Amino acid sequence: MTTSSPFSFDSAPPCLTRTATGTRRSDQDSDASAGTQQPSATRTATLDAMTAADSKTLRERWTSQELSTLRTQLARLAEVAPGPHRLTPSWHDAASATTDLRGLQTGSLGVRITHLELSDVDASGLVGGLTVTNSTLTHVRFQDAKLTAHTRLEGSFRACSFAAANIPQASIGPEVTDCNFANAKLRRLRAVPGTVFSNCDFSGAELSGAEFTNTRFVDCGFTGAKLNAASTFRGCTFVGAAPKFGKASETGTKIEPLAD
Repeated sequence: MTTSSPFSFDSAPPCLTRTATGTRRSDQDSDASAGTQQPSATRTATLDAMTAADSKTLRERWTSQELSTLRTQLARLAEVAPGPHRLTPSWHDAASATTDLRGLQTGSLGVRITHLELSDVDASGLVGGLTVTNSTLTHVRFQDAKLTAHTRLEGSFRACSFAAANIPQASIGPEVTDCNFANAKLRRLRAVPGTVFSNCDFSGAELSGAEFTNTRFVDCGFTGAKLNAASTFRGCTFVGAAPKFGKASETGTKIEPLAD
């Protein structure tokens, strides 16, 4: 007897609505966009806004079969060109524009996102391994994620949120735009040489031992970011604000004003 897969395959995502999630906005921008956001009752709640019981339920739905099927789908979608690509788990609400991967438990084997274009995915609370290569992720949420060491986040990240995530010894780049790293633990983060961070928020982020080489930061916020003597900045350019380097090592730094 043939059973249907708990995931469907779709290369065309629903229409997306740009929100403030994962994007650092000025108060003026936030006020202006408030009228276009969905009502709070219809937006997908992330793990930090849920009860412990709800969070436990989200994690437990990731059975070995669901995880295996997700890995298979990711591999198959990588062969679909061009994107965008869409993940649809068995519990997906067709009326929702968001793909719900909250509480994803990937284990030590992790999951691989390769040659994909994914948009509007909530993977808040992801625990385990994750590899992203040659992909474009837009409006993808990794809040409160706990990723294994040496995670690769290599591709284009646009309006993604890594707020309060724990991502040790990761590599990231080369394009990171409108992303939120507030209060994230990014110890020994390594930016791919030549990476450009645009309008990203590193407020309160733990950047001890982080390494940036020929990196360009455009209009990024570093309020309360934590650096130490092992943090290094080599040949970096800051357009707008720069962090308080303190004991961090910095050579060949350029600071430029924002364009009017």
